[in-house]
Amino acid sequence: MRLLTSSFFLCMTTSSVTVVHAYDFIITSKGGFYEAITDVNGTQFGERFQNPAINEAGDQIGTSQGFGYSFAPNSTSDPANKNRIFFLDDGQIELMDEAIVVATGSYEKYTGGRISENIASFGPDYTLEITLLEPEEVGSIASTADQTQQVYETFKITAEGGFALPFMSPSGEQFGEMFQNPIFVKNNKTGDWEKLKDGSTCQGFGFNFVPEVWLPNDTLVYFTEISPYIGSSFVRNRLFFLPGGELTV
Repeated sequence: MRLLTSSFFLCMTTSSVTVVHAYDFIITSKGGFYEAITDVNGTQFGERFQNPAINEAGDQIGTSQGFGYSFAPNSTSDPANKNRIFFLDDGQIELMDEAIVVATGSYEKYTGGRISENIASFGPDYTLEITLLEPEEVGSIASTADQTQQVYETFKITAEGGFALPFMSPSGEQFGEMFQNPIFVKNNKTGDWEKLKDGSTCQGFGFNFVPEVWLPNDTLVYFTEISPYIGSSFVRNRLFFLPGGELTV
């Protein structure tokens, strides 16, 4: 199930995050839950967690719930790829890594923005200060005309030089994988694909869902053929670490 080769074309906005106000709330491990995700040899490669969200006064205002997978240290600017949901008193915030995919209630204006995280304490209780950034608060690298620069990139992902770790069920069946693969860009002069360096990589994880089903007449069909609600039997999350910024997919 390894990713072989994929090509992408996108319009990417070069950006960097600038924190413009104090944190909005704190995530603390006190009173929370944590469980390591390990491979068949007992080596940890991820975690799932549920922790209280508190305000500055220490009152609980919600819960942070999620899971994450660890990649090779120093392989990218962020070796941890995680999904989280903040269930808060006045709404809900769903995240892919640091990108706010959707927010509801009082937090709806942050949809399309990002979060900024600051580790306030490692112990005895781990505390993380969370700052919510609206889309317009996500600073951009301006051009000479003080406009956001747009860079059009065509790039390719290949498994060669990367790695994949399968997720296995207790019965020995693979149901997903985590992967990290190099990114190649095309040299317009030579036509050759050249590997990006300086931490540029595609990093992610995916899960298999029911790809096929037996009908009552003993006919084997792919589930996508009989259900209009199933678009793919393999669903994945990916982060593209590119020279000008990050792309969360």
